[in-house]
Amino acid sequence: MSLIEIKKVKKRYKVRKFGKTYSFMAVNDVSFSVEEGKCVGLVGESGCGKSTLGRLIVGLENPTEGEILFKDESVSTGSDKKVPKRLKFARDIQMVFQDSYDAVNPKFTAKKIIEEPLKNFTDMTAEEREKEVVDLLHKVGLDEKDKDKFALEFSGGQLQRVCIARALASGPKVFILDEPLSSLDVSVQAQILNLLSDIKKDMDISYLLISHDLEAVYYLADALVVMYGGQIMEKIDDISYFDKMKHPYTQRLLSSIPAYEKLDGVQENAEMVSMDLHVQADDFSGCPYVGRCPKRIDLCKEKRPEMKELEPKHYAACHIL
Repeated sequence: MSLIEIKKVKKRYKVRKFGKTYSFMAVNDVSFSVEEGKCVGLVGESGCGKSTLGRLIVGLENPTEGEILFKDESVSTGSDKKVPKRLKFARDIQMVFQDSYDAVNPKFTAKKIIEEPLKNFTDMTAEEREKEVVDLLHKVGLDEKDKDKFALEFSGGQLQRVCIARALASGPKVFILDEPLSSLDVSVQAQILNLLSDIKKDMDISYLLISHDLEAVYYLADALVVMYGGQIMEKIDDISYFDKMKHPYTQRLLSSIPAYEKLDGVQENAEMVSMDLHVQADDFSGCPYVGRCPKRIDLCKEKRPEMKELEPKHYAACHIL
């Protein structure tokens, strides 16, 4: 069963440059789903639109076009509405942000941080909330004594555990994990990744894991979506197809993983740069990856490739595949 369905979602922004206003698509005609109890990895370089998509799903922003469904009910809101419809779904869809220090009030203790959703979404008494806070701290690997610490008294990894405990407090069905590891040390990343894996198994929560780290995504994800220039380049509905991904951009991402450096067709020393707004402009009709693709043909400049099925559970948008 699909918990989250993203249907032809677009997000348009306007930027002013050299005295002129330009319109570009941060997210352009994106469609995929997150199944119950599964983790979908959403990967791509900075500026590809993956974090914007996460914000759209939780209702922090509204899509320009398209629809986002939770259990077949729209969570999208019109820009003319003062009260976001997503408040109805806030209990079920929770987000864990990249920077844990920016995600909390530094004047709050861990108890107050975790207790906030309990006050908003439950009828628990003060005593019941106290017990639940302690239980949640234990679930994320922290001690009862940590509940009285302020945010700045925690390390980055510890505070991310507090943020995960807060997200768990409402009893959600879906976690939107927006680069939850990138601001942490490598050793701490492994600990948080293991914690997220345990929570997924024990509590049957679905994940959308937004990341640029393919190794972390491979460890946790059941399916994978690759974005570039606001569009999906390739997706697999089963992570066992990881070694079969063929899109030139996916191959470039794979080249950043040491184990894949010498595979045939994989370019070494993948460059990571910000998106070119030109390929995301409203009037651009070609493939967004055309300027960097070593296998491009003339058609790539003229026509945007459509998503096609290469084999069951494996799709790509590429003229040469």
